[in-house]
Amino acid sequence: MTAIPHIPILLGAYYYTWYGIGEQWSLFPRPWQPTLGEYKSADRAVMEQHHKWAKLAGIDFFSVSWGGDGTRSAVNKHIAASGSCIIIDSAGNHIRPHCDEGGPKHDHVYRFEGWREPSMWWEPSGDVDTLIQAHLAIPDGVPMALHYEVRDVLGVGEGFVDLSAGSNPAILMHHLLYAASNIFSHPSYFKIGGRPVLFLYTLRDFVNFVAPLKAALDAVERVIGTPLFLVGDVVWWSPAADALPWDDYRRIGLSAITGYNLFDWGQPDKMGAGL
Repeated sequence: MTAIPHIPILLGAYYYTWYGIGEQWSLFPRPWQPTLGEYKSADRAVMEQHHKWAKLAGIDFFSVSWGGDGTRSAVNKHIAASGSCIIIDSAGNHIRPHCDEGGPKHDHVYRFEGWREPSMWWEPSGDVDTLIQAHLAIPDGVPMALHYEVRDVLGVGEGFVDLSAGSNPAILMHHLLYAASNIFSHPSYFKIGGRPVLFLYTLRDFVNFVAPLKAALDAVERVIGTPLFLVGDVVWWSPAADALPWDDYRRIGLSAITGYNLFDWGQPDKMGAGL
């Protein structure tokens, strides 16, 4: 019988860098106030304090929301450099140039001219990426792992995420190669067995994903010299476990599975409410 290797139990926490952006704090009523008040995620002192508290709490790593380097493709990155990026709302009204104070409103639908940068809720993904790299630079900080919000990056709301459609394979390849060159090999990046950990949000909804995802992952391995430790968000209320494409998950080299949101306020019947 083959001995099963000992794998230590690690405690992680999802971490977000968009607080203090625009109206974020005022959008959701809450019965409590953060110890640091309505802080700004970009404040270096806030970052350092969060890392100190996390280490005191025994947290081994942060899984941090990430939407790429702020571009949907290398071509659009060149357009962005020309300064042609503006954000407009669904009515066509100009909201703000990239990186200005404030941020998109939660109840608006946005499209982005020029590079078509995806918005990570209240913060453009390029700003998110910059803050993640600032976290990685904190001395003796909690290791960080990217939680790749593929759904938001590709502009998919509800339903299936088709990774083979249109320019999606090129977007995926560009983002993961960017991470391979700029993030995965950082000394403070979270690794298991020497392999950088990457979380894939709502992997359970991916379709036609094997070829584009495997191509991108193989390209990353050629850059960093080791395969990623891939964690897929597949544990949820649906689909049922026997309906998931486990053979396809093996083909992409999925290392582990997780559930991003098992506490779902939108589905109280599944939370045992009223029992």
